[in-house]
Amino acid sequence: MRRQHLLYALFLLSLMFIGCSEDDSGSGSAGNYTALSGALSGTLRVADSPYHVTADIYVEPASTLTIEAGVQILFSGFFSFTVEGRLIAVGSPENNIVFNSTSTNTSNSRGNWEGIKFTNPNTTSIMEYCTIEDGALYVDYSEEFRGAIHCDGSSPVIKKCIMVDNGYNAVYTQNNAAPLIDGCTITHNAFSGVVADTLGKPTIINSIIVTNDDYGVVAKLNSQAAPRIEYSNVWDNITGDIFAIDTTGFPGLISLDPQFADPLSDFQLLSHSPCIDFGDPSTVIDMDGTRSDMGAYYYDQSDPSEIRNALSGTITAEYSPYLVTSDIWVEEGETLTIEAGVTFRFNAETTLRFSFDIYGALNITGTADNPVALTSSKTEPLKGDWKYLTFHDGCSAALDNCIIEFASEIFVYEDIQVASTLFNSLENEVTVDGVSPQFDFCAFDNSGGAGIVCDNYAAPLIMHSLFTRNQGYGLFCTDHSDASILNSIFYGNYVNGLRAEAFSQPEIINNLIMENGYYGIYLRQNADAVITNNIIYNNDKAGLYCLESSFPDIWYNDSYGNIDENSNVRDYYNCESGIGLWMQTNANSDSCDFQYNISLDPGLTSVLEELPGASPCSGAGFEGTATDMGPFGGSQGNWTPPQFFQDIIQSMQGN
Repeated sequence: MRRQHLLYALFLLSLMFIGCSEDDSGSGSAGNYTALSGALSGTLRVADSPYHVTADIYVEPASTLTIEAGVQILFSGFFSFTVEGRLIAVGSPENNIVFNSTSTNTSNSRGNWEGIKFTNPNTTSIMEYCTIEDGALYVDYSEEFRGAIHCDGSSPVIKKCIMVDNGYNAVYTQNNAAPLIDGCTITHNAFSGVVADTLGKPTIINSIIVTNDDYGVVAKLNSQAAPRIEYSNVWDNITGDIFAIDTTGFPGLISLDPQFADPLSDFQLLSHSPCIDFGDPSTVIDMDGTRSDMGAYYYDQSDPSEIRNALSGTITAEYSPYLVTSDIWVEEGETLTIEAGVTFRFNAETTLRFSFDIYGALNITGTADNPVALTSSKTEPLKGDWKYLTFHDGCSAALDNCIIEFASEIFVYEDIQVASTLFNSLENEVTVDGVSPQFDFCAFDNSGGAGIVCDNYAAPLIMHSLFTRNQGYGLFCTDHSDASILNSIFYGNYVNGLRAEAFSQPEIINNLIMENGYYGIYLRQNADAVITNNIIYNNDKAGLYCLESSFPDIWYNDSYGNIDENSNVRDYYNCESGIGLWMQTNANSDSCDFQYNISLDPGLTSVLEELPGASPCSGAGFEGTATDMGPFGGSQGNWTPPQFFQDIIQSMQGN
């Protein structure tokens, strides 16, 4: 008798939830949730959420169930949800519909409710902006539900959904089921992301399927399944990414780290994700008006002060400073102009470092008062906060009044024009490889390597430039590189002012090479440089040092005060016979060697000022006619150092 009363009571309770609709939503409330069981139709409202499923639930063949955005459906046991009719579960980006469990079972963290099964071949259900978590559980492959979403002959639209931490496959298809899986994120499931079994025909597009315990997408062998995958990222799935599927002709597939905000719990895309703007270009664009992203979350690019990916056109100072949040580049055939006053701050608050690649044309048009800056986003920046600036073969570039600082390295593979630009605090150096760019009125300060490295037959023209405080050399020429260095200043570099080796033949004319940590000019391995009209002064070990079959042409120089740690004077050290041996007088009646080199105090009053009239270097040089030695002599000697040169020298001298 007691059993009959209990069955009757349970029967009455179940009737309360058959035909759930807006009119009777909230019926059966117990505490702070609404209980669900049995047949469902009508609307599940967010006002009555969360719902606790206390027994199997289903939508009958002739019924439709609508679920409002923000509703939570939590299964309080291993119960199932079967859709024989139609399900319309449409959430929103801010208010996903959640299918999860109430379980706190720490011994089984995935798979504490049975899953959702679609069985109606004649209607199209919709799941959009839903999160399906902790569903389905593998036991022995005899399970009725083989996925958190199981499509058995039914073809729902599954869009912008997250399927995570389920105990079996995320989506399982069979018996001509052809669901559309569009813009979904499927990750950390105990088996595969998407399974196509007997005649399963899922279409997967714009989705991210990563880090599942078995395959990303798999077609069962001998199943006649025909899944299609387009514009999706399938990566890092433990057994394999794609199995038994011929992806020939499937466009847009990548296999890369999607760069989630948190790989375990926050699947929003970081700014440098490869999934941004790599969805199907023919589908509906993202809400910010850009090309579709892959995955359930789009990356909002509506902030006009954010810079990322391919750039072209003109960037003005209107929204400056700009934050660079991914690698950026100028594509071949495109032109980017950056106007005066613009600052690019490369985001350094990430483990990745971003680069700037030039394949097309770059024009930087700063002014002395409003330079263009490429710099770090940190308030206390470090060398290498951003990665590379690369001028690729075939590009064109003209930079004027620019500051480039805190990058790792600058690579130059084309004959670009650079004027009035400060290269400051690079992690390595500016590398010129096999080309002949021009640098005029530039400063190379405080790099971790050299100011400039010339490699592979490089032949840059460097004029009116300043090389200071570089950890290695001011300028380094190697592998047959023949740089021309005119009217420039090498001051206070930690090793050498200039170094040349390996059959390089630089022209070093009318420069000041002063107070460098080792040698003023260091030549080795057949470096037959031309060294004329230079002042080589007060370097720590030697002024000019030649070795290993290096026989430079040394004319009209003043090398003075270069004394090593043992108090040995080494102004012209190990040079060819006769260099530094006084045997005649020059135009100023000062003693000189046979090639008019002298060794006298140049009488400098400032690094950046012209020689005083009484200096022995005045009129002691030669360029077809008498000229001054040093950076203000010769045909290019009539120049005024820019203010940023003055600022560097003052900072070095503590002023």
